[in-house]
Amino acid sequence: MTKEKRTVFNLTAMVEPAHDLPEQWVAHVLEFDVVTQGDSPFDAYRMAFEAAMMVATDDASEGVDPLLRRAPEKYWEGFYRCMNSNPKSVELAKVDASDRQKMYIIFFELPLALRAETKADHSTKPVRAALSNDQACAHP
Repeated sequence: MTKEKRTVFNLTAMVEPAHDLPEQWVAHVLEFDVVTQGDSPFDAYRMAFEAAMMVATDDASEGVDPLLRRAPEKYWEGFYRCMNSNPKSVELAKVDASDRQKMYIIFFELPLALRAETKADHSTKPVRAALSNDQACAHP
């Protein structure tokens, strides 16, 4: 009988237009310091979720805590500035990807079922997304 331990990581992704790639969006999962890109804010989030899942699964199989990867403080400072700007809640899948003046903060859960042969549960959606037009949210 394989013993299973269930772990849920509550993660944050900052999603913003890519500064050097037209029509691309970048997502940064702050807790794991994972950065991905996609064609829309939602696509960038999906790629970030997948990358975070892979990091957590690989780290767990090696006995390493993925939270030790935490992003540098300057990115967290940008996150806190953005959160203090009173962002509005939005449904990420319905965001207009052509509006490149906005940044999104996505809060999501990453549930992992860890076994001897580590597996991840892929069934999660963003718990909440917030939108900010505030310049305080600009990339550090």
